Amino acid sequence: DGQPMIYSIGEFVFSTLPRPPNIDEKGNAITQTGVWTATSAIGLYAGSNCSDAASPADWSTITAIAITGDCQATDSTAVSAIARSCRLGFRLYCFGIDRAATLP
Repeated sequence: DGQPMIYSIGEFVFSTLPRPPNIDEKGNAITQTGVWTATSAIGLYAGSNCSDAASPADWSTITAIAITGDCQATDSTAVSAIARSCRLGFRLYCFGIDRAATLP
């Protein structure tokens, strides 16, 4: 939506976001809450991701899990909400860093 979100990725974990990160690449509001992150509540790699499912990776497996965030949240659950099966289809966060803006 062109509005600034954060100064650094650490703000996802250690501060309240000014708005939830729930806009897709076309500017549309996202209704599905799950977002793949593999990130812990303190902003570190959670130690489990879907590419660890098998060798080669089997994205349909029901035993592999990874951490998802909640794109409707403005607290640390935006990056670390719940572990879910890798067979589920969720989005990924993608943040533009191509311009500078001052947060109000």
